[in-house]
Amino acid sequence: MKIPSLDIRSFCLIFFLSFVSCSQGKVTGQQNDSTAVVEPTISIIRFDKYLYDWIKNPEQPMPEQLKVECRDFLNLYSNYIIETGSPDSTSFVTKLQKKFSDKAFSTLYIDAENKYDSISDIEAILGKALKELQFYFPHIKNPAIYMHVSGLNQSVIVGENILSLSIDKYLGEDYPMYQQYYTSRQRKNMVREKVVPDYLTGLLFSEFSFNASDSRLLDNLIYRGKIVYLLQAILPDTDEARLLGFSEDELNLCLKNEKEIWRFILENKHLYSTDYLTISKYMSDDAPHSAFFTDEYPTQIGTFIGWRIVSQYMSKNKNVTLPDLMQNTDNQQILTKSKYK
Repeated sequence: MKIPSLDIRSFCLIFFLSFVSCSQGKVTGQQNDSTAVVEPTISIIRFDKYLYDWIKNPEQPMPEQLKVECRDFLNLYSNYIIETGSPDSTSFVTKLQKKFSDKAFSTLYIDAENKYDSISDIEAILGKALKELQFYFPHIKNPAIYMHVSGLNQSVIVGENILSLSIDKYLGEDYPMYQQYYTSRQRKNMVREKVVPDYLTGLLFSEFSFNASDSRLLDNLIYRGKIVYLLQAILPDTDEARLLGFSEDELNLCLKNEKEIWRFILENKHLYSTDYLTISKYMSDDAPHSAFFTDEYPTQIGTFIGWRIVSQYMSKNKNVTLPDLMQNTDNQQILTKSKYK
């Protein structure tokens, strides 16, 4: 069983790949009433259940749901996630049975099935958020949305008209198997409340792509800040700390010391750095603690700063809409017009 870091990953088709509420972070630039849009019907395809039901009786023919409804995702899942090869291979069933005979994998599968037996709450929240998103960005169409079990592999998968989430990565921060593989900071985001934000983050990363090659820290800050700001707009009932992947105490600490964090970035001449290691210390969840700061601070502190810059930019430029924000690639202009300091 593979145990990668908790970051949402990029998959290559896209093989892709994450506030105590406060007035400072209030979303602006939403002049329109999205209630005029017909809410899409969201039904998550339970690939995980279809596969599990079949593997319990593999002598039966592959069910139609897997052969037809889930055909594209089955190919992706078998070839790249659990690596059992093509579903058309004569050895596919044997390899799949071997995978499920692994005690850790089968335990994860059973626990995930029990934890997510009912998902009507997730479908309702996700459907409402997609309605909001499609009001501002009508070109974004609903992909086929799946759930799968990966064996603690990728959290979210995005492909051509495919969006899937690995529910075994969201079994609760106290889930016993997580204790040996993940830090307490990582485990706090392995909860049901992160399912919808992570689905949407995956979709936004794919729809609003970012070329990290030769990018500056500033570019990374603004890009991540835009994603969180947009999440905040389409998930208004989700607290800001959850969207950032922080605890409330971590968010409060960052807000309290925001000026000092910004001063540190400027004084160390990091803002325009293109050095990968420097940037990763601000942006990566893999960085030990917050890298440049003390242990109390969260990882991905750069996402926090980016979100604050974008929030201030939108607050001071009332005529800017959400589509305007996402289309603007002049990050220096955004910083300047935000008057952030």
